[in-house]
Amino acid sequence: MRFLKLVLFGLIVILGVSSYAKAAPLSQVPSILYVMEGETGDCLNSWATACELQTAIFSANPGDQIWVAAGTYKPTTSDPDPRKATFQLEAGVAIYGGFPADGGGWETRDWVDNITTLSGDIGVVGSIADNSYHVVTGSGVGINAVLDGFTISAGNTEDSGDGGGMYNSDTSLTLTNITFSGNTASNAGGGMYNANNSSPTLTNVTFSGNSATNSGGGMYNSDSSPTLTNVTFSGNSATNSGGGMVNYNKSNSKLTNVTFSNNSATDGGGMFNESSSNPTLINVTFSENSATSGGGMRNGASSPALTNVTFSNNTASSFGGGMANWSSSSPTLTNVTFTENSATVYGGGMWNFSTSPTLTNAILWGNSPDQIYGSSATVTYSDIQGVGVHPGTGNINADPLLGILTNNGGFTQTHALRSGSKAIDTANPAFCLTFDQRFYTRPIDGDGNGSKICDMGAYEYRSSVDGFTLTVEKVGSGSVIKNPVQLGYRYGEVVTLTANPGWTFTGWSGGATGTENPLTKTIDRITKITANFTQDDYSLTTTVNP
Repeated sequence: MRFLKLVLFGLIVILGVSSYAKAAPLSQVPSILYVMEGETGDCLNSWATACELQTAIFSANPGDQIWVAAGTYKPTTSDPDPRKATFQLEAGVAIYGGFPADGGGWETRDWVDNITTLSGDIGVVGSIADNSYHVVTGSGVGINAVLDGFTISAGNTEDSGDGGGMYNSDTSLTLTNITFSGNTASNAGGGMYNANNSSPTLTNVTFSGNSATNSGGGMYNSDSSPTLTNVTFSGNSATNSGGGMVNYNKSNSKLTNVTFSNNSATDGGGMFNESSSNPTLINVTFSENSATSGGGMRNGASSPALTNVTFSNNTASSFGGGMANWSSSSPTLTNVTFTENSATVYGGGMWNFSTSPTLTNAILWGNSPDQIYGSSATVTYSDIQGVGVHPGTGNINADPLLGILTNNGGFTQTHALRSGSKAIDTANPAFCLTFDQRFYTRPIDGDGNGSKICDMGAYEYRSSVDGFTLTVEKVGSGSVIKNPVQLGYRYGEVVTLTANPGWTFTGWSGGATGTENPLTKTIDRITKITANFTQDDYSLTTTVNP
């Protein structure tokens, strides 16, 4: 009986391993699989045995890496419908493009020069009618899937399909150094479609020249909240809403260092937010986007939060050149700049209907035919042309002397304040962000009167890229080594502090806590840290005899 149980148990184990070998192989040593265009090897050991990408993805196990040489790769399928061919990402597998066409080590990888393309042009070359529905699919792959260093192009959905370039459902994955270009969706998400609680992380990604018949030329999010850093949406279009991006149905995307330029749609040329979607935007520029309403952004029953954002030269053929708000939308705008936006009817800068936006430390100047139109907006400490229409604490009506939209540092373009601007040092003295749109430090004493007060708008006058200071003080006897040693640091720069005790080191206080030593500190503001040292106490017992 005992023997029979052991046999049955062994069969169960074997069947279990067989069933789940793809998901979690036992004692699997991570491998590198090598991919070259047109090769048919076993993918393993070296570039000499490289294979095609579809083969490598099918063969890979969690923890493996796939290295892909420069070239163009097209998905294949055994399905009777060839257009269902897609590169299906696998959980725990990292795919890296950008290696030289003839192979090479990691140090030779360059995704800019060694262009590596995933193409949906699987049928008649140049005709989109027979292209893949989705070039890449990320559905259900988990948080450890990585795609890095590729151009994704020529996806084309059909019959109300979504996600020409990439389709994601119920997934989280990492996308880095990716370009989505020339993809089309007959419904939503020409470049990328995210649904059902998908939250991909995108870094250094470009959406260029993608289109959707309905919504989200560049990206469409439904009940999904992707995180975007250093991302550009340029030249995307949608027939209805969101030329650049759509956030729909409680999609709370997080955007940092993002540019929307030359995108177009009927509603929300740059971005369209609908149905309780409240994205967070930090250091973002909307420029030269166009729509019937909401050239830069349109919000419906949604309340995005915008910090250090510029709206420049966006157009609407009806309402809201820069931004259009309607249906219980209450966006919060802090240190934003609206200039040179235009609408044919009302709301060159901003148009409001049944909404209550809040603007603090803002500039609205040079928009046509007006700056803010419609239902009441709460505006304080802002430079509003024709300020009498929108009275509020600290508001002024003076030319802010804005420079042209250009690269003034940072990832996104900004309008600099020129010398003599009345927007300098006149923002809310009790409320100041720690950085401007360029991630340069705030506040700076821009008017030279000895008092540091933030500027209105997205740009801080006379600030510098290395304006964040880190001061280290000591309590007790000891020393602290700071690496690197600089007068100032950039936002996001990492500094290491090592406490060398004379007395016993007991921990950090002020801008850091705990006893970690060395301490790694990421700079995000002007910071003062104290290293605490305590002198040891020793007891001395004496005995008198006799």
